[in-house]
Amino acid sequence: MLSKKQEIERNLSNSEPSLKDNEINALRQDLQNINKQLLDLLEEKNRMFEELTAQTKELLALNLQIQQNVEETSRFKQELEFLKREYVEKDKILGTLHAEIEEKQKVIDLLRAELEKRQREFDELQNVLREALSEGKDLDGMIEDRD
Repeated sequence: MLSKKQEIERNLSNSEPSLKDNEINALRQDLQNINKQLLDLLEEKNRMFEELTAQTKELLALNLQIQQNVEETSRFKQELEFLKREYVEKDKILGTLHAEIEEKQKVIDLLRAELEKRQREFDELQNVLREALSEGKDLDGMIEDRD
């Protein structure tokens, strides 16, 4: 288009006085049409540039959001790994405590059985003692009666 515009401008500037007004007006009209087309193209270029700028801003905002999401995901992964390790440690401690409780329960059961055995022995000894005291009283009574 520029070459046609330049050609028309050249023709107008080099025009001979013999050119008719109609031809000059036609060339001027062609020049105006070309200028209008150039302005329209320039406006289209500006509109496209504005769209491109807006889309670039959207992409930058989207990129920023993606980066923030990646950072947050990474932080969540680290926290999850920490919680998993903590869970495993607590599960081990819980297992150890369960084993200790079972062991202590066995000791308690043994001590309870031993206590019951000694209680029976105590009861038997108490009965023997009562019988001995009773026999001692009977013997004291017999000795007193004899005297």
